[in-house]
Amino acid sequence: MADAFPTSLCTRCALVRRIQTDRGSVFLQCGLARTDPRFRKYPPQPVHRCEGFRQEGPA
Repeated sequence: MADAFPTSLCTRCALVRRIQTDRGSVFLQCGLARTDPRFRKYPPQPVHRCEGFRQEGPA
């Protein structure tokens, strides 16, 4: 994933979806927000701590 937010945990999370608008704005959508109200759909970046973080790829 391109690093729009290099210090954010979200860029390394397996549950994130990267959204880019036609104008070039980038948003990171949390996959947990669909099923767990504790998580924001588009968390303010950068995120440095998250209970829902799941490492992307092999640990």
